[in-house]
Amino acid sequence: MSTLFINDIVGTGSYAVPTNDSEMAAVEASLTSLISIGVPLLLYTRCVAWVRSYSTDPATRHLCLMIQEFIYDAEQNPDATAVDAMCTSIRSTLLAVTAIDSVGTIQVDEHLV
Repeated sequence: MSTLFINDIVGTGSYAVPTNDSEMAAVEASLTSLISIGVPLLLYTRCVAWVRSYSTDPATRHLCLMIQEFIYDAEQNPDATAVDAMCTSIRSTLLAVTAIDSVGTIQVDEHLV
C-alpha cells in the first residue's frame, strides 16, 4: 500500500490553518470529504491532517495531508502515469475551492509504488 503526502495547503475560512484540535478535526474532515468527492477513482482507508512550520519563517504555519493505504483506478500500486494523473486531479480539486489559495508538492511514498 502507498502513502500520499499533500504538502503546504494554504487557505482561508474553512480551510485556514487550524489553531486547535477541534479546528484540526474539522479541516481534516473537510479535506477528506473534498478529496473523496473530487477524485472518484481514489479510495483510501485513512486520511490525516497536520500543521507544519518552517525554521525560515516560524510564524507561518502550513497545513499538510497524508493519505494512507490508497488505491487509485483499481490499482493498489499505481504506475507513474496513474500517480501523475491522480496528483493532477487532487491538485485541481483542491484549487477549485475558492478558500484554498495554494497547494505545495504532492508526493507518493516511492518505496511502495
